[in-house]
Amino acid sequence: FNNYYFDGLDLLNTDEKKAQENILHAVESINQVRRLQNSLSVFVKQFFDTKYKEVADSFLSASDKSVYDRLGSADQEHLSTYQEYRRR
Repeated sequence: FNNYYFDGLDLLNTDEKKAQENILHAVESINQVRRLQNSLSVFVKQFFDTKYKEVADSFLSASDKSVYDRLGSADQEHLSTYQEYRRR
C-alpha cells in the first residue's frame, strides 16, 4: 500500500511514466496478496473499492491502453470501469 502512495501517486507530477509503472506494480502486488494469502481480505477489497477510479485516472495519458486489461485482471469487481477507461 505504501508503494502505491509514495512511489506512485507522489511521483505523478514529477515523473509520470515511473509513477505509472510503480502504481501498476503496487496494484498487481496487492492483488497477489489477495490471491496467495487471503482472498477475502477486507483491506484489499477496501483499497480497490475506494481507489479504482483514482488508479484508472492515473493511466489516462498512457500510450499503451492494455494497462487497463492488467488492472481489470487484478480488480475484477471494477472491470467495467477499466474497460470504459481503455476506450477513452
